[in-house]
Amino acid sequence: MPDTFFDILKQKVDENNYSDALIMNVTKEQVAALLYMEPSAISEGALLNVKKKLIKDRAERRMQEVLQGLKDQLMGGSRVWLKSNYPDSVIVKDTKRRSVTIHFDGLPEEED
Repeated sequence: MPDTFFDILKQKVDENNYSDALIMNVTKEQVAALLYMEPSAISEGALLNVKKKLIKDRAERRMQEVLQGLKDQLMGGSRVWLKSNYPDSVIVKDTKRRSVTIHFDGLPEEED
């Protein structure tokens, strides 16, 4: 259960997927009503810092999601990309050398 001013607002923001603009426009009175306290108990400076931290945390979380998505694409989607861009490509695994060779134009013809 959230117990700090920041945690309560973070939970509310996450549950409702509020935009950054909406977070910045929340008033001291709205926050006080949410926390069941008097608006005079919340300083403008503290509220501004919490808003900035909420936005920063959301941006970092979005960036992590994007990076994870790119990582997943590279790990799982690289073969799909390779086949769609180089349909004749062949991937050869060499388990002894622990390497992979990609032949973009198919396997080279073996010389006798």
